[in-house]
Amino acid sequence: MADWLRVWRPDPAWAGVRELPLEGHPAQFVLVAHRGWLQQIRAWLDADRADAAPPTRPVRGLGRWLSSLPSNVRESEAGRAVWRLHQQLHEQFDAMLPAHAAGGSAAAGAQRAGLIDIGERFVRDLDALLAAMAERAHEA
Repeated sequence: MADWLRVWRPDPAWAGVRELPLEGHPAQFVLVAHRGWLQQIRAWLDADRADAAPPTRPVRGLGRWLSSLPSNVRESEAGRAVWRLHQQLHEQFDAMLPAHAAGGSAAAGAQRAGLIDIGERFVRDLDALLAAMAERAHEA
């Protein structure tokens, strides 16, 4: 390991990446957890088994993180959009569970596209919010 550390150099493309301020770090965990959850949801639906247990929800933390942010970030259009998409994602998932339990993926199929779309928009918008926070911190 010591030899590797001595010769390792970061990818030059990383030079332009802004460091995320500490207050954004918890949201990185939320982001990764939700990306993984969306992958698990896809696999669960692709399995097409009504008796398959649904994927476990990611550990909560987005609301706590958002409430800890300065009001100009939390109440910004981007902050409100992230919260709204997060709520919609979980509501869509909750609505899909009874349909899946009753008839598997075929029964839940009508809701799949909407759920995945909301999840991908949530991930994209949260990622954009974090990038904006990093940019603002760099400018300060």
